Amino acid sequence: WDKVVILKHMFTLEELAEDPAAILDIKEDIREECSKLGEVTNVVLFDGEEDGVASVRFSDSEAAKACVGVMDGRSFAGQKVMAYISDGKEHFKKSKKKDDDHENTSEQE
Repeated sequence: WDKVVILKHMFTLEELAEDPAAILDIKEDIREECSKLGEVTNVVLFDGEEDGVASVRFSDSEAAKACVGVMDGRSFAGQKVMAYISDGKEHFKKSKKKDDDHENTSEQE
């Protein structure tokens, strides 16, 4: 879990309700920003969370630590970001909608 960073206050539920495509834009923005610190292997937006939670998985823990250093306390979309290394015990809510992560792909054809 030392390669996973939890970012809070990255979006609002109102923002996602107003523009369903915003979730992809936000994920892309997060990936782009975090890629400056190291290789990003996955970005997940938990669109069922009031706190605007996203997780970013890096290929190594040093990049994850750097991400926390850069993102924690930073302003993003008018909100103050909270960033920390995941302890693996968090359980964030995510809608069942399909997004571009294809994590739940099944072969039902």
